[in-house]
Amino acid sequence: MGTKVTDGTFPATTRTAVPSVGNISNTSFIAIPADAADRAAALVLANLLQDPQTQLRCRA
Repeated sequence: MGTKVTDGTFPATTRTAVPSVGNISNTSFIAIPADAADRAAALVLANLLQDPQTQLRCRA
């Protein structure tokens, strides 16, 4: 990130945030196939799965 501040991509006021517990990573994602049989239903499910309350219930 430091180089992104130096080269002007990010403002000089940018600061790094490091969680005290856990981490932020791209280990899971939700994808909807281009040929999904019911795209609308897939979008509803994707929204549900991304909802913070749903994720909290699944982690408990």
